[in-house]
Amino acid sequence: MNKRGILLGLIFFLFPFQKASAEFLFASANIIDKVQLTEKKEIPEIQGENYLLGPGDVLKLQVYSSPEFSGDFVILNDGTLSSLIFSDINLDGLTIKEGAELIEKQLKSELIDPTIELTLIKSRDLKILVIGEVERPGFYSFIGNNVELNKINNPTLIDAIQKANGLTDQANMQNITLIRKLSKQNDGFKQAELNLIALLKDGSQKNNPILFDGDTIKVKKINNNYGDQPNFSKSNLYTSEITVNVIGEVNSPGRIKLDRNSLLNEAILAAGGPVSNRANKNNIKLFRIEKNGSLEKRNYKFSFKNSKKASNNPTLQDGDTVLVGRSQLAIASDGIKTVADPITTIVTPWRIINLISD
Repeated sequence: MNKRGILLGLIFFLFPFQKASAEFLFASANIIDKVQLTEKKEIPEIQGENYLLGPGDVLKLQVYSSPEFSGDFVILNDGTLSSLIFSDINLDGLTIKEGAELIEKQLKSELIDPTIELTLIKSRDLKILVIGEVERPGFYSFIGNNVELNKINNPTLIDAIQKANGLTDQANMQNITLIRKLSKQNDGFKQAELNLIALLKDGSQKNNPILFDGDTIKVKKINNNYGDQPNFSKSNLYTSEITVNVIGEVNSPGRIKLDRNSLLNEAILAAGGPVSNRANKNNIKLFRIEKNGSLEKRNYKFSFKNSKKASNNPTLQDGDTVLVGRSQLAIASDGIKTVADPITTIVTPWRIINLISD
């Protein structure tokens, strides 16, 4: 083979290889970038954050070159830590390591050897904000840890949701957002998306991280286009009971406690059932107050044979009101009673008959 043939063979051999190699490297780089981006959002990273100091924390300060200055100190409401050997120093929002470095830096002007050891012996109480699709949104407190007394209480995401009386029926269990404040030196916030279904199905504990003071938990509403999510309403993420009002033509009207996922018919039966000859079983009204404050009203028919379909026999929610309407006979008799009531206050029933006879 001549030199030209060899050269052409090399060109056809090398150029496609180089092109394929370039495409492979480019694709690999994209995959690595995607993995890195995913890793930045992974839950263990938010779980691995260092504890941030704040008012109420109790610290043990060990000054090796001057033990007389060692002791236990409380971070005050303004975030400062006062000691005999240095002026007020603000540790609020710093990690323990950052706090130790700041103290050592200030001690350099006072001591030849400013080496110290800073440890947390009692953490402040935690204040957690839970918002969105929970029964009772708001701030909740958890008792802090006392290392010296070996009392360790690390509340988790599940603890906060349970303290907020559990999830609503509209909660998106696959999209729980945890927002956490970063160290003062880093500034800002970070967040993680948590999946409670993965936790309940697979036992994935990374979806149940330990909470820090100042964390915000946001439970989003399920999207109607999202599709049905598995039913975990019997888990302890939901309250086991709901309270509904059953009024109108039932034998025992009033507030009634029912098991979660109870149906409309079950509420009516729990209230003693419809009153014979007075209840209009075709006129059952369900009133529900939505999260935005609007009132939803729907009409249903009562039947012992109703299926579990929402169109006939809907699942009730906490706070619902069920009104069993009156029959035409009840309306007519109530009208007569309304006319007669004022008279009965001044004359006897026998006298009414005599008056009518006259």
